[in-house]
Amino acid sequence: MNKIKINKYLVLLTVIFIVGTFFRFYKLGSIPPGPEWDEASVGYNAFSIAQTGKDEWETRFPLIFQAFGDYKNPLYIYLTAIFIKFFGLNIITIRLTNVLAGSLFILVIYLIGSKIFNKKIGLLAI
Repeated sequence: MNKIKINKYLVLLTVIFIVGTFFRFYKLGSIPPGPEWDEASVGYNAFSIAQTGKDEWETRFPLIFQAFGDYKNPLYIYLTAIFIKFFGLNIITIRLTNVLAGSLFILVIYLIGSKIFNKKIGLLAI
């Protein structure tokens, strides 16, 4: 009789990843209600980049985004612009980059913890 060896760390990691991703997507469009000012700024700049290739200051494909007296992460804005281009401008597409990055970092933190220490510490880290 063939026995399938189940890797308990992989099963736990999968469960944690699925639960973590579920809660990141749960009520994504309604909690918190409406966009915060950072989300509005990123959404506006990402929409502008997706439509015209310019930011709110009419700079073509800038490396630095300035809004509300501070600077925004350009990678975040450009990734959000891709989602806006495909799915349209709404609160979910603005938040989607954060949700996907947060879900990905569950795996990254596990991999870092398990490489530096061991699999048990990798699971505890997440």
